[in-house]
Amino acid sequence: MTAAVVLFTSDLRLHDHPPLRAALNSADEVVPLFVRDPAVHAAGFDVPNRVAFLADCLADLDSSLRRRGGRLVVRTGPVAREVRAVAAECGATEVHMAAGVSGYAHRREERLRAELGAGGVALRVHDSVVTAVPPGKVTPLGSDHFAVFTPYLRRWSKEPLRDLLPAPRAVRVPDAVRGEEPPSRAKVADVSPDLPAGGESAGRDRFARWAETGLSRYEERHDDLAGDATSRLSPYLHFGALSPVDVVRRAREKGGAGADAFVRQLCWRDFHHQVLAARPEASVQDYRSRGDRWRGEEEAAEDIAAWREGRTGYPVVDAGMRQLRHEGWMHNRARLLVASFLTKTLYVDWRIGARHFLRYLVDGDLVNNQLNWQWVAGTGTDTRPHRVLNPVLQGKRYDPDGTYVRVGCPNWRRSAAPRCTSPGGCRRASGPGSAIRRRSSISARAWPVSGRPVAAAENRTPDASGTPLPAEAQEAQEAQEAQEAQEAQDAHDALRCEGPEARRGWACLDRGRRWPERRRRSTPRSPLRGPRAPWRRFWSGCWRTGCGRPATPTRCSPARWPSASPRSSGGAASGCGRRSCGAAGGPRAARATRAPSCARARPSNCSRPAPSSTTT
Repeated sequence: MTAAVVLFTSDLRLHDHPPLRAALNSADEVVPLFVRDPAVHAAGFDVPNRVAFLADCLADLDSSLRRRGGRLVVRTGPVAREVRAVAAECGATEVHMAAGVSGYAHRREERLRAELGAGGVALRVHDSVVTAVPPGKVTPLGSDHFAVFTPYLRRWSKEPLRDLLPAPRAVRVPDAVRGEEPPSRAKVADVSPDLPAGGESAGRDRFARWAETGLSRYEERHDDLAGDATSRLSPYLHFGALSPVDVVRRAREKGGAGADAFVRQLCWRDFHHQVLAARPEASVQDYRSRGDRWRGEEEAAEDIAAWREGRTGYPVVDAGMRQLRHEGWMHNRARLLVASFLTKTLYVDWRIGARHFLRYLVDGDLVNNQLNWQWVAGTGTDTRPHRVLNPVLQGKRYDPDGTYVRVGCPNWRRSAAPRCTSPGGCRRASGPGSAIRRRSSISARAWPVSGRPVAAAENRTPDASGTPLPAEAQEAQEAQEAQEAQEAQDAHDALRCEGPEARRGWACLDRGRRWPERRRRSTPRSPLRGPRAPWRRFWSGCWRTGCGRPATPTRCSPARWPSASPRSSGGAASGCGRRSCGAAGGPRAARATRAPSCARARPSNCSRPAPSSTTT
């Protein structure tokens, strides 16, 4: 009687499993084996959220095998040593496993070939198990991988997928092979409170329900922060509880714009796998170095701590970081915003943010996590490396009602929508008679900094009967809100544009926020779509150079700058430079007598003296 071993890695399922099907076709008995490698613990990848989710996946896999007459064999130790020992115990002649693209996967495969080859056991590595299209199957002319996503998407969409494989009806496991009990989720400490259940059964059920209700609206709602309209299938795809081939096929069968947009996101996953397969060093090094001098842990310790704990003062950023700690998951749009804030605003090394994500994310996949961070930081495959996502504008666009922010940050739970997207909005909304006194209809649980859900008594809403709170209780709550708002504002004010960063091309924005200036394209196209003219971007309400009055961003052209020479049409030598203003010296000099000074160009709180009115 022949035997074979199936080594489960990132493919913890029975449906559509090519290594398991090949082993059942070639041998009478099969040993489903999972090895807990101490090297994973030494590298810091076995964080509580993923360990708990992995325990669910292994328990579900073992249960599915037992319903088919088999069982899952779990061992602990170096992978090559344990696999060789199991193969010797059952007399196996073949070992089947799925291919990987990370550096760890390559080293594991090399050690397995060396160990098994010495014992005369063959190693069979199967492609198209972790991805829908195997890495390297789609390549451009003259290169081993695609470096730009859009051309890869066109080729990937035309590539035929392999046939789906049904789950086996029976699995016979040799009695001579013994293993450990699968790990239990209940024994894992420090797990995020709202971590979802893992396993193939939970993943297939979630995808079936979401495909009926959310797939058709995915294109129009997947960026809605408060809508939570994404599939949340990333943890199941990361652990292999769902087959990517099966997910792509079923989505295409549904059809429609929503299905196309969802399949496009799955293509991003395959795109990153083929990039890392060709460039394994991209997991720790810049894929395309831009010469950035990133700030590190020591230089930006306070900024990094504020970002990690969700107290930067930017509501949408803080809400996203608190969701990460509370759920072990974060909305895709929020991931882009918090990553852009860390790398482009705080100018912190992307590797620091990537490590923090891997510490909490239940779907913390090395391939997609590292390359997505590089895409945001401008060192990856993005064709616009200097792209900056403004957290204020992005919050107004994707969370206009402030629902996502109110759930994530209790300080903003009853603030008006515009204030829920601006830094310091909670403080400005905490005055007498402001919108913070209005009772919010939101009853969702919050994501506080500590990661624990807010108790019902802290939700600051009237009781079930609708009776308003007593005056003393209201005053106590308002005092607490004001204190929390002050703490958030102090944390926001602590991030200053000073020191060596001020000499690296930073421009200050609203109480010391830093935004990187454009490094290229010094003469961008005019907002009026006219010919290119030299203009620069100012983050100041007053157009006079040196005035630090904060306001909304403005684009200043030469026509709006102060002029020291007389205008051709006459008037003041130092007048208003705005095109639509009729003050002396402006284009409309005929209105000089009616507008001797320009209130628009020089606000009442401008710190500079008024210009002289010498005429020619």
